[in-house]
Amino acid sequence: MTGRISKAILLAIAAWGVQAPAQALTVSNGSYYEETVSAACPSAATCRLDFTRIGNKPIMLRHLLCRVTGNMPIRFGTIGVATSAGGTPSRVTPIEPRFFYGSNATQIYTVAMDTHYLLQGGSFPQIQFTGDVTIPEVVCTIVGTTFDSKASF
Repeated sequence: MTGRISKAILLAIAAWGVQAPAQALTVSNGSYYEETVSAACPSAATCRLDFTRIGNKPIMLRHLLCRVTGNMPIRFGTIGVATSAGGTPSRVTPIEPRFFYGSNATQIYTVAMDTHYLLQGGSFPQIQFTGDVTIPEVVCTIVGTTFDSKASF
């Protein structure tokens, strides 16, 4: 029943032609930090995920995992860091979505990237993908380690 309701909601959103708000889940335990964000962008060729504000301690991002579903090829992606929620990122780095699966109606791309990308305390991470036509669904997880700003790597 829940699956039918979810599909009905996504179809209704697609019919209205609006971007659904992102849904976020954050896990933090000791120095471990993980956040998963998903969004539906059924009427846009660009889909941006806005993660929640990083706490006061910086985070060294270690892993980035994404699943991008589109009806045409996904061309490129970026990870950025803004100083305000939904703001323009002050730092942008390219990420490469890799083709995973395709049929006549759906193409799925993934990102599985190990990195050392510094997220300053108080910043707002963003991930954005651009395709040829529309990007109905994106889910991304960032995994990192919080640290004292005086720590060295």
